[in-house]
Formats: sequence, C-alpha cells, structure tokens
Amino acid sequence: MKSAIFSIFLVVILWGCSSSTDPMNEASAIMQFTPDNVDVSVGSETIVTLEFSELTVPVFGLSLQIAYDSTYVSFSDTLNIESGDFLGNGALTFTLISDTTIYLTITRIQGQESVGGTGVICTLPFTGRAAGNSTIELPVGSVHLFDSAGDEIDVSGLESGPLVVTVR
Repeated sequence: MKSAIFSIFLVVILWGCSSSTDPMNEASAIMQFTPDNVDVSVGSETIVTLEFSELTVPVFGLSLQIAYDSTYVSFSDTLNIESGDFLGNGALTFTLISDTTIYLTITRIQGQESVGGTGVICTLPFTGRAAGNSTIELPVGSVHLFDSAGDEIDVSGLESGPLVVTVR
C-alpha cells in the first residue's frame, strides 16, 4: 500500500514539475545555404551564405555545426567568417574547426534586443581541394537557438537544406 501511494505521489510530482511546451517559444523558420549548388575549381575559393527566412521567434544567439566533406573542399579560414545582418553589427562570433565540421556560435551583445524574421546569419569561405562533390549541411540536432535569458528555444519547426559544392 505504501508503495502504491508513493508511486502515485511520485507521478503527481513529476507531472506537476514537467514543463509544458510554450507555443510562443517554438521557432519555425527556414535556415538555408545560398546558393544551394555551386561549382568551384580546385584551388579556387567560393563564398557561401547561411540565411534565416521567416524566423517566427526572436533569438539572441545561436550555436550550430556545419558538416562538410574535407576530401573535396576545405574551410578557408576562421578569420574570414563574417556575421551577417541578421544578428546585427558587432555580433560576437566564436568558431572551432575540425577536419569535417565547423562549430559556430554567434550572439548579440548584452543590452541589445532579440531579433526574428529574415536575414543573413554569416558568410563562409570554402576552397576546392579535389574534383568531386561535397555536401555542406547542418546535421540534425546541431542547431540551437537562444533567447536573451540564455534559455534554449525549441527548433522542432526549423527546416534546412544542404548545399552541394561541385569541385572541377
């Protein structure tokens, strides 16, 4: 009997403490690379843009991973990543590069308002290494959006598509 009462009590406590999904904090948007297909010669550089379209929830910052096949392209330089107009002038950018992944965090400066809508997140330079195709994409679960309090925003409504770089 004590076990049953404890179980019911535990269920009630856990149910009461569980957070409900706040529909006002669910982001729906399109995050896309432009262009979505690009040709580049071996040894030449191409600039790729990552953009938001129709972001419905204001964000203060974001963290994401960009995966690519380093057999065919290389990421040119962390100093050449430029944050776009979406998060505004003076946004802070942090980058870490591995052989096949770019880890990117961009945030507004404290005191600035969160932003939504449409705009360029950043531009990224890639260089052709060897003839072939490289898909550049945002791996599932790698995009994290944050509000001005530092709380993560639900991105279940986020759509994204890959970019194909053909190296000739």
